[in-house]
Amino acid sequence: MGRTDEEIRRDIADEVAWDNRVDATRLSVSVSGGRVTLAGSVSSHLAREAAALDSWAIPGVRAVENHLSVRRRGRDPDNAVIMSRVQKVLDWDPEVDGSRIEVTGEEGVVTLKGTVGALWQKERAGDLAVQVAGAAGVTNEIAVVPVPDVVDETIAAHVERALERNANIRVGDIDVKVQQGVVTLSGTVPNRTARNAAYNAAMHTPGAVEVRDNLIVGT
Repeated sequence: MGRTDEEIRRDIADEVAWDNRVDATRLSVSVSGGRVTLAGSVSSHLAREAAALDSWAIPGVRAVENHLSVRRRGRDPDNAVIMSRVQKVLDWDPEVDGSRIEVTGEEGVVTLKGTVGALWQKERAGDLAVQVAGAAGVTNEIAVVPVPDVVDETIAAHVERALERNANIRVGDIDVKVQQGVVTLSGTVPNRTARNAAYNAAMHTPGAVEVRDNLIVGT
């Protein structure tokens, strides 16, 4: 017999309360059918990601929706200073062409616009920005413009072959659809390792401009 939602919820609550990276006083956990929703606020992006990882560590979890917001504490730098820091981080990173990315924002919330050649570069830019001191959040509006252009059928074939090569994925578990460069993954996988492997395979495929992860972790 599988674990009940209440058992899962209690274990997640205990896990995040134990984790000293997370101040769980303003965090709430709900579970329905093994699907976890995290709501409320935490003090940093590190705490936000840690809470999600803590949730995935609990047996019976099939999906995690992380709706936690980051509450700013203490005196943060001026908004212009934060945006300047983000731009410098992007300019200094060898994997991202910061000259093609525009950084704007209000009240510490960063907005990224511009273009990159691959989806993983868009995600890296967002990851770099969110780690800058004072950043209260990131809206990533960077457009992925693959060069050269790749047709949907080719993208789908490359994703499927990447899934077949991966030892963490069982062939047939995942359905791949591609429309205008947007890759949609659906199906049920045995664990989070397989889910992450599938997402990364799609994200790193040339021509992919977005990945929609509809995968469910089976129990």
